[in-house]
Amino acid sequence: MPVHTTDQDKTREQLLGELRAQRQLAQEQASKLRELLHLNTIIQTVNSTLNLDEVIEKVVVALEDIFSFNQISIYLYNAEHNTLEVSHWYGEGISEELMERFDNYPLSLDWDDVYFIKAFLDNEAQYVSPITPKLLRHYSPRDRQMFEWNPHKAIAIIPLQVQEKVIGLINFANTTAAFTLDDEQFARVQRYVGHIAATINNAYLVRKTRFALAQAQAKEQELAHINEVIQTTNATLDFDQMFAAIVRGLKTIVEFDGIGIQLVDQEQQLLNIYKVDSDIIAPHQLEQYHNIRITSTGCSSMSSQVFTSGLPAYFPTITADAPFGAIDRKIYAVHPFSAYLAYPLIVEGARIGVISFFWAHEHRPLNDHELSRIRRYVTALSTAIDKALRHQQLKDAHDLFAALLAASSSIQRQNSVEAVLQQTVTHLHRLFPALGFGVVLRKSAADQIDKAAFAGVAPATQAYLLAAPVEQLKALAVDPEMAPWFRLPTTMVPSEIHRCFLLPLADGSTDMGGFLMATGTYLGQDSREMIQRFMELVSAMITSKPLITDSTPP
Repeated sequence: MPVHTTDQDKTREQLLGELRAQRQLAQEQASKLRELLHLNTIIQTVNSTLNLDEVIEKVVVALEDIFSFNQISIYLYNAEHNTLEVSHWYGEGISEELMERFDNYPLSLDWDDVYFIKAFLDNEAQYVSPITPKLLRHYSPRDRQMFEWNPHKAIAIIPLQVQEKVIGLINFANTTAAFTLDDEQFARVQRYVGHIAATINNAYLVRKTRFALAQAQAKEQELAHINEVIQTTNATLDFDQMFAAIVRGLKTIVEFDGIGIQLVDQEQQLLNIYKVDSDIIAPHQLEQYHNIRITSTGCSSMSSQVFTSGLPAYFPTITADAPFGAIDRKIYAVHPFSAYLAYPLIVEGARIGVISFFWAHEHRPLNDHELSRIRRYVTALSTAIDKALRHQQLKDAHDLFAALLAASSSIQRQNSVEAVLQQTVTHLHRLFPALGFGVVLRKSAADQIDKAAFAGVAPATQAYLLAAPVEQLKALAVDPEMAPWFRLPTTMVPSEIHRCFLLPLADGSTDMGGFLMATGTYLGQDSREMIQRFMELVSAMITSKPLITDSTPP
């Protein structure tokens, strides 16, 4: 028969041992109950939402009973690039700069000596604590680099498995103190992770689907705006309307403070600022922009470099002490800007200009997706810009020709050479308000000024032009080595004369000893040719005036 032992027969040590065993059993049962409660909460959360942030919040509460950590990062496998990439990061010390570093350098699965890659490939959890200087000496180069970016005292890396397939990793880290996990605790952590792996995968798929949908919607919107610009161009060929449509479309992609289009003059090798749209640029500043001579060759400015290379330029951070070139310094002085982006305008392989974006008040970091969208938009619209520009140039030439014909009728009614000269420069200045015009006639037998008229020319400039030797000006005007629009030597001109266009006046083969002078901003080749034809008509009028006067009865 078995011997029945009562509590009275037990020693004190036996009683204490049984009490300890009961307490341990109670603690284990309480721990299991807490685990079941936590798991139930997590499962309920998992079943009620696809919001990974809510699920991780419940996991953090559950794991706080097991060990101390202050960061959670989730790495998911990218089959396209064969890499592990950070998809989520929670906790202390997480900054945009830190996440950008890890985003830019994903973990290649070829690096099997890296802790994360080893855990993924072997489907085996890794637990490293404490991380000591001695241990760091045995780290792989990439492990050391990751440690330097985000120093930590302990890590626990656990594979994420869905339907017997490893989809990534979850990493628990403490950046301030090491933590300790026994086998049972580590197993509990893995059980919690096992219940959220599917949610992590689903959240990733949802986010990926939403991103793809957003991209498709953005692409659809992008195409709609491109079609709007093309339809506007085909319907009106009005450059201003087309430019307004371009600005509206681009502002759906990225906000900016100003946008400008520069178009090339191949003959003069200039990148003229043709159009600017900005709420912060005043009219007098626009005029200053137009007065800046921007070359289309070499690297004399940021836009020159873009045009010459055919490659975009992007400067997300610009400060007053940036190493500007002389031309960019002038542009910056008109209105400071803090970021700059430019793309070449290319039509059928030929570069026709540059489109530039400016941010004035803050630096503007753009991601690759935004830059790609802007580039696609600019590429698609370059032809429309070129088409509208050509139409605008034809329209301007037609309007100018009509205005000059009307002016010639008015000039022809004048009764004196002096009146003809004054009417001529007045009409030209009205048609080209940014330019100053002067007509000078010399006496046929001497190098002296006979008659002169000016419009829009400062008195100091008039004084210089009247004092300059006519033969010297004539030589500059007809010299085949000289461009018809040029800078006179600084020793010859006052500072207010920027450039001068000289056109000899002639009646057939007879030199009249006179010149049309235009000073100020740039004058295009088409306009110069139109003015030249107009002045040939004026020359004939000037020649005929003495005959008309002589034939008039006293």
